[in-house]
Amino acid sequence: MEDTSLETRLKELDYTKSTLFCKAFGEEGSDKGNVNLSTSWHNYSVVYHLLFDAARNPKGTKSVAEDKEKQKDQQNEEENLVIFEMGIGSVNPSVPSNMKHQKRYRPGASLRAWKTLFPSASVIGADIDKTCLYQSEDISTYYCDQCDEKSIAELWNENKLKDVQINIFVDDGLHTFEANRTLFLASFHKIAKGGTYVIEDINIIDKLKWISQVQEWEKDERFKEFSFLVFDVPSKHNGWDNRLLIVQRSK
Repeated sequence: MEDTSLETRLKELDYTKSTLFCKAFGEEGSDKGNVNLSTSWHNYSVVYHLLFDAARNPKGTKSVAEDKEKQKDQQNEEENLVIFEMGIGSVNPSVPSNMKHQKRYRPGASLRAWKTLFPSASVIGADIDKTCLYQSEDISTYYCDQCDEKSIAELWNENKLKDVQINIFVDDGLHTFEANRTLFLASFHKIAKGGTYVIEDINIIDKLKWISQVQEWEKDERFKEFSFLVFDVPSKHNGWDNRLLIVQRSK
């Protein structure tokens, strides 16, 4: 029988081949990937294309009635899609895991890229740096300290977020095991059925911590609906922190 597991499909990807996701993230200045993957510190955009492209509105024009109906269903699915990302991209050098090193960077790069890829979706961001928070017609952002369970609880208690279930949840905030673990444990109840939670930039030192943590969670009754995968995204020049924890909730 053919192995169709997520890990196998990820290993079979061509990480030198640019995708539409690479283009969107690169054009906005996000470090998740760009069209020239050989110069991109991270290449998560290739992974995200595999994980999320099917949720986008269908491309091209179809003439068959069944295909039109499918297009309508997919469009409705995207309109109900909620994307959340922790970490807007502070350029304040005093804020840990900031983006000051990246020239001409504007906070909110990944949020704008998500909106480009999913124009009908609700896109939400959060950050500890209040100076990079902003509101627009398309994107809303909130303050949150992901190291503080109380702060996370207050975020989810916001009027507009109380009843929201998140389809795509990305933790690109503070890149420490403790901060990532705290955010996940205080937020996994917000993941929608069939949703995906991704922790980015796991460094080689924390990799073993995450493998051990995943083994514990897989035995935990609270997570019986969830699958976990620590995945080293292949890269010729970044062996330090080009890892993801991918958590998927069953439908």
